[in-house]
Amino acid sequence: MARLVEVRPLVTLDEDGTGRVEVHVTIGRTPGSAGPLKVRLAVSDPLGDPGDRGSTTSVIDAGDTTATLALTVPDAPVWWPVGYGEQPLATLVVTLAAQNEHDEPNEHDELDRYQRRIGFRSVRVQEPVDADGEVCGLTVNGRAVFVKGVVWSPGATLPQRLTRRDRDAVVGRVVAANVNLLRIRGQGRGESREFYEACDEQGVLVWQDTPRPDPHPSLVVCGSRHTPVGEVPGPESSGDRQVDRHADRHADRQWESQLRQARATMFAVDQARARVPRPGGCVIGPAGDAPGTSWALVDGENRPLPAWFALRRAYAPRLLSLRPDGAGGLRVAVVNDSDEPFRGHLTLRRITFGGAVLAGASVAHDVAAWSTQVLTVPRVLATPGDPVGETLVAEAGNLRATHLFARDRDLSYAPAPVLTSARRTRDGYAVTVTAQSFTRDVTLLAGRAHPDAAADEALVSLLAGESHTFRVRTPEPVALSSLTGPPVVRSANEVRRASSGSPGSPDGRRPLRAPSPLPGTDRRGAASG
Repeated sequence: MARLVEVRPLVTLDEDGTGRVEVHVTIGRTPGSAGPLKVRLAVSDPLGDPGDRGSTTSVIDAGDTTATLALTVPDAPVWWPVGYGEQPLATLVVTLAAQNEHDEPNEHDELDRYQRRIGFRSVRVQEPVDADGEVCGLTVNGRAVFVKGVVWSPGATLPQRLTRRDRDAVVGRVVAANVNLLRIRGQGRGESREFYEACDEQGVLVWQDTPRPDPHPSLVVCGSRHTPVGEVPGPESSGDRQVDRHADRHADRQWESQLRQARATMFAVDQARARVPRPGGCVIGPAGDAPGTSWALVDGENRPLPAWFALRRAYAPRLLSLRPDGAGGLRVAVVNDSDEPFRGHLTLRRITFGGAVLAGASVAHDVAAWSTQVLTVPRVLATPGDPVGETLVAEAGNLRATHLFARDRDLSYAPAPVLTSARRTRDGYAVTVTAQSFTRDVTLLAGRAHPDAAADEALVSLLAGESHTFRVRTPEPVALSSLTGPPVVRSANEVRRASSGSPGSPDGRRPLRAPSPLPGTDRRGAASG
């Protein structure tokens, strides 16, 4: 008798689309079983017949325990990262059988079997191409991939309690945020096999320090010496946080902390995506332990936090970003991470918080596929008459970005900027927020109304007179009034009011800083300032 002790498949893809599979097999023999054995390698399409993509057989001579099989797969199904193509997975089967007079082993001859799914792709870590050694990245199947990554902590998801369905949902949440790479740092055991299989199926790349014996198409970088993209450090932790005895103050501070995290996320991604020449991408997450700071995108039940919505917007295929030019003016970056050119006119307006248009202009943009175009904002628009009461709005198609000319604590936000109403719908609730004045980062913290309630959007900035309807799902009915005010309906305007006291305000709260610039990817996108 004999069995398969180790099977190590190596899967590659040639430039002409030819797939190659090389399998190293080690067998174990029981005492007295020294005769010849037959090992067969077969590759098939997911819904095809066994071996329809090719097969090969090798004989392991009496006494030997290893074999290497190689198979060429013409016109192999090509595996791509999410956003760049499909993720077809072929089936690889290795069988071990007793040697007999038949050309092919039958079910009675089979001694052991190994089966898994494989993906055909090629990966190359690009070398730096600029003087600072910073512009580098990944090339997959001959195409440069702009990495949109986050740091993944295996222990944070309690793998022992997650089912395969749970694991698929967790990775699916990552994909829904437009993330295409997960960075697993450190020398730990890494993740479970089910995690890598979920990444294989959904096209999420994995970069980790510890090599794995079983290859996956999603696993593209192993080892900390490879640094294909820049890791973005976390924001400074707030050392003066104190637990408040009053629930409302605790809720205010929690919202301020979530908003700070969301803005740091958007700011960090914006710096990478708006650069010309384009870098290889970025990975959002802590560069080290930072007490009091969290980069979590979802809670323990896989429900998105405000930072998840910020990341979804910042990593969207198309993006507008307003940013200082270093000489007292402003520039707008038009980012196009899609296969089609992005052409049209960029509309620019400088308006008051009350909605009055002070100046405007239209600038043509023509952005090639997978590239960025940087345009200069006319000086009349980049120079405010009232820095604390005006905003610059850039719009292109359904994209929007806004720029503020001062920090939150200095802005003349309206004290009661929104009107809110709620109604029941077939699948939950619709909560409509209407801005009476410019309102920044409107968010519905539906979990405050019911622990399992969730809203479909967050961090929505509204100009005066604009409305946005949030869709809320909850497992059981809640009072309409619980969805229309604090602590459910929040905005950056409230943080400014809470922080606008004297430096020695009794609650010890630090004012929320507003990093500049911040991106927006829809017409109700996040502001920058």
